[in-house]
Amino acid sequence: METSPGDPAGPGSDTRGTGRPKPRLPDFIIIGAMKSGTTSLYRYLETHPEVAVCEPKEPDFFIEQRNLSKGLDWYRSLFAVKGRIAGEASTSYSKYPMFDGVPARMSRIL
Repeated sequence: METSPGDPAGPGSDTRGTGRPKPRLPDFIIIGAMKSGTTSLYRYLETHPEVAVCEPKEPDFFIEQRNLSKGLDWYRSLFAVKGRIAGEASTSYSKYPMFDGVPARMSRIL
């Protein structure tokens, strides 16, 4: 049974009653150039009680040369279960052609 928006357990709760949080993936990704305000936007969202942001801010998961090899379980572990939605910010995702294939990986995984 899925949790509903009004469910006090929230979307990060285990609906099987084990008390363990469900694995989650981000609902949004902030992508921008360096010094374009991504950190400010990340910090603003971090203060919202229904938003969980990734820690660290820039996991660079979708970059093959960086953290993709750590796997999906590692990536999921970066997102707190406190918020109704979760997200991350990685400026390196916009560094094409240095890091190729990022949009395709995001589309396939998310």
